[in-house]
Amino acid sequence: MSISHRDVAQAFADGKTKGSGSRMFISDDTIYSHGLHYPIAKRYFKHGVDYLFNTPYGSVSTSSHMSHVRQAIEGSTVLVVEGCDIDNAGSQFRRNTRDVEKYEGKLKRARKDGWKEHWESRIEELEAQNEMLAQVAVRQRLLEAAESEKDER
Repeated sequence: MSISHRDVAQAFADGKTKGSGSRMFISDDTIYSHGLHYPIAKRYFKHGVDYLFNTPYGSVSTSSHMSHVRQAIEGSTVLVVEGCDIDNAGSQFRRNTRDVEKYEGKLKRARKDGWKEHWESRIEELEAQNEMLAQVAVRQRLLEAAESEKDER
């Protein structure tokens, strides 16, 4: 018997390494939508970040799966990075920066308060993500430098 998507998401948040529902499943430290090709989130617990969360996907069902996971891990520190892969942090930072510029233009053209609030919120979210991406990148470089120096000794 399959469990609900909400229950799969909660099992992931609770630290379970296996579990599945209809088209959504946990394998080790990652929760997936529809298959291994689309990780929704991955437990990270390094550099002050609890979870890596994938960038949005066009599917309605995957968006629903992502929403369940977001609710289950609410209150955790989440870093959005394409593919839940920290190695994509630099390219994600650049994409976010381009999106901020695009949304600032939309904010300037927005006539209704609801849209202004939407674009302001989106800009704030991307700027916060970029701050975290930058901090993680600096920490990674420092750790890599320390490891490299250790290996040279």
